[in-house]
Amino acid sequence: MTIRTSCAACGVKLKVEDHLAGKTVRCPGCQQPIAIPRNEANEEILDPFAEDAEAMVSPPTPPPLTKPPVTKRKLATPNRKVDPAVDLATSAPPLPEKPVSPDKPPPEDDVEPPIVERFDPNEFPNLSEEELHGEVISPPRRKKKQPEKKPAVSELADSVTHTPRRSKPPVIASAPNTGWRWYLHWVLVVALLPLVLSPVLGSKESLEDRLSQTIEKHPEVNPAMLDSGNSLNDLARQLPDQRIEGAWLAADTHWHWGMALASSGVFFSLLLWMWPDGKPRGRLLVTAGLATGTVGILLLLGVQWVALRTDGVFLRGRGVAIVLFYIVKFIGFSYRCAMDSSSGFVLSFIGYTLGVGLCEELCKAIPVVIYLRSDPSKLRLRTACLIGLASGVGFGVSEGITYAVDYYNGITDFWIYLIRFASCVSLHAIWAGGVAVLMSTNADHLDFSWGDALGFVAFYLSPAMILHGLYNTLLTHQYDYGAIVCAVASFVWLQWLLWRHASEA
Repeated sequence: MTIRTSCAACGVKLKVEDHLAGKTVRCPGCQQPIAIPRNEANEEILDPFAEDAEAMVSPPTPPPLTKPPVTKRKLATPNRKVDPAVDLATSAPPLPEKPVSPDKPPPEDDVEPPIVERFDPNEFPNLSEEELHGEVISPPRRKKKQPEKKPAVSELADSVTHTPRRSKPPVIASAPNTGWRWYLHWVLVVALLPLVLSPVLGSKESLEDRLSQTIEKHPEVNPAMLDSGNSLNDLARQLPDQRIEGAWLAADTHWHWGMALASSGVFFSLLLWMWPDGKPRGRLLVTAGLATGTVGILLLLGVQWVALRTDGVFLRGRGVAIVLFYIVKFIGFSYRCAMDSSSGFVLSFIGYTLGVGLCEELCKAIPVVIYLRSDPSKLRLRTACLIGLASGVGFGVSEGITYAVDYYNGITDFWIYLIRFASCVSLHAIWAGGVAVLMSTNADHLDFSWGDALGFVAFYLSPAMILHGLYNTLLTHQYDYGAIVCAVASFVWLQWLLWRHASEA
């Protein structure tokens, strides 16, 4: 609240704070002392914050003074600053005082200011220069908020006993994405070097030319015996040293098991060092690789055997069994298109994509599906990708053993083994890892239903199926450099998925 008054000497109107009521201040115009009337005076009081102050408790007002205080004149000292504006050495002579009744304030015209020899600003330590001159209307001072009373120890104990504590959700600790171990997946590109170098450093002679050289070198071999072999491995076993000309190993060798063991050790060591997160995961990765390399391969061979036996068989009826039969029959048709050397590029691509690509990528994705459906609260994208990579490594090594026994031992050179146990294992891991990233970022099609089955193939498996089918088709039609480009593009696809979902990793 403010109090309005005026100077009796020069007539200047002033507005001052109500806490100066009953005190004497200096007129800003003529520097004459002015006695500020108390709140009981018949002056108009303005309160611009009246509405805000209604709910507040007004501070106690001081009792009215019967006589304004008179300050004695003090001599200025050298250590004290003296304001010349408040020096009253040349002030007017004192006026006679009139008694003031404490019950009834005198009228404004009869109020005679007391004589003040000197104005001491130290008496108003809480006022600024503008407030001393009555130029500022300060807002009402609010009472300080009392600090909340802290509950006693006994009250806290009672609250703990009666209120159950909520269990916090599991927090997944993640290591910062720094260090050389976070870039170890680039070693998968290095594993593709045998595939890249094979057109330059590999053998340029065809299988027919090497067979002709073998017959010329061993005249005791009857050419009719070579035609009776059921497979290339059986053909090589009929030769004196169980290998044709230019072959690296004999047909009855067991070195392919050592190469499979070495390939598994290198790739699984890479996966264990890759992307550290502070959790033990060796058992999880080894289990995924072994499951795919054994049970998964057996399941795949069973599906292939049934699919190839459906040729010429037709069923009529309704139900889920009929639908599954024709799906398997279509897979068998795709396999026959892929294995037929007379098929064109497009038909071979369809066969390798919808037959080989679909079955193999589905086989490698099973461990990832089991992991994603186990405990959703503890899932991590890179862990799912590692499981996919491990599943691909297990599949690639197991496939390498099968191909070595049936097609390589006693027949092919060194580069084919290096490609099969290094580059092909890396490619299978890349395709399975990309599928795992897609499933981890969008788990909408992991349920068991027809709609989710179609979505599973379309959204998760289709990119890897296309890359897988294109790679096999290019190799079948002897487009070696095209197959190399497809292999590098597969790693670029995986790296793009990891970069795109880096914040979720």
